[in-house]
Amino acid sequence: MFSPHRSLAALVLLASAAVAQDAAMPKGPSPEEIKAAAAACKEGLKAKEPADRIAAVQAAAKVDGNAVADEISPAMKDKDETVAAAAMKALGGMSCDESLKELHRVVKGADKKLQDNAKLYATLLRAVGQHGDKSSVEVLAEDVTKNLDAEVVRARIYGLGNIRDRSAVEKLLDLTNLGNPTPGEDSPFMPDVRVALARLTGTDQTTNKSRWQEWWNKNKKDFKVAEKPPELPPELQRQWDEYWAGTGTRPAEKRSEGGGDAGGPKKG
Repeated sequence: MFSPHRSLAALVLLASAAVAQDAAMPKGPSPEEIKAAAAACKEGLKAKEPADRIAAVQAAAKVDGNAVADEISPAMKDKDETVAAAAMKALGGMSCDESLKELHRVVKGADKKLQDNAKLYATLLRAVGQHGDKSSVEVLAEDVTKNLDAEVVRARIYGLGNIRDRSAVEKLLDLTNLGNPTPGEDSPFMPDVRVALARLTGTDQTTNKSRWQEWWNKNKKDFKVAEKPPELPPELQRQWDEYWAGTGTRPAEKRSEGGGDAGGPKKG
């Protein structure tokens, strides 16, 4: 028999549960907070001392909003490299749309001076990879031979390894020939490629590029990147963790294709 009292009670319970769930979810900054942080950043970047400009960038980045990212962005071209690096790292740690768009813009527009500055360029590419977004695959894989410094190449490789998408696997396989290894030899960058591929594929074919290519030829037809990263062998996991230490890298599995095996890396 229908009871209006019971129906009302059920609605109240549902509403209470919805409110509780909403309260438990982290809330982003308000429009007022974003506006204030953007204004403070703009003013702070006028400071004479690099330390003060860095402080302005770091404070602003705590308010994750597009307008804030837009104000941080010009600092990536600051005359002081420590300020530029701080701005890149700040945008790498933000999640608003503009943060990644601005990083992409600077990578695509990088002049020879920036590309030749291995330390700063690697910082920029690492910030892009930190987002773990599929739109960064082409950005990270572009103009690879412009700077073959170990840290620059590592930033590209680990960045691709943080993007849980099939296209990232394909680009990493292309990089197995990077450095023009002589016939029968492996690329000097294969140790890093191995880590990144193992994290995306759930298999470990060592640093042997031929084994990786054979594995891919056998599996590429039905292969999908698993939603969650597999458990890596301790040594590979250590290398991965050491590279991303201190970045607070967001879980890239949230941007995955889905499907595939989620077990630990397997050989063969």
